[in-house]
Amino acid sequence: MYAATKGAVRTLARSFANELQVKGIRVNVVSPGPIDTPGVDGLAPDQAQVAGFKAALAGTVPMNRLESRGGG
Repeated sequence: MYAATKGAVRTLARSFANELQVKGIRVNVVSPGPIDTPGVDGLAPDQAQVAGFKAALAGTVPMNRLESRGGG
């Protein structure tokens, strides 16, 4: 579901960009990466594996970090 919605947002933005470029309107979207929430902690059986999982998630984004729940 997560990947599908991210793909939908990207496709929608591309469609808008193609439609509106003739009017000189630029379209941008914000697509956040992985977010450190309590739910992430429940995806592994112990804290060592949670830390490894979070490190692996962080490695999938250019800034090499998870976003905090507060958005920064």
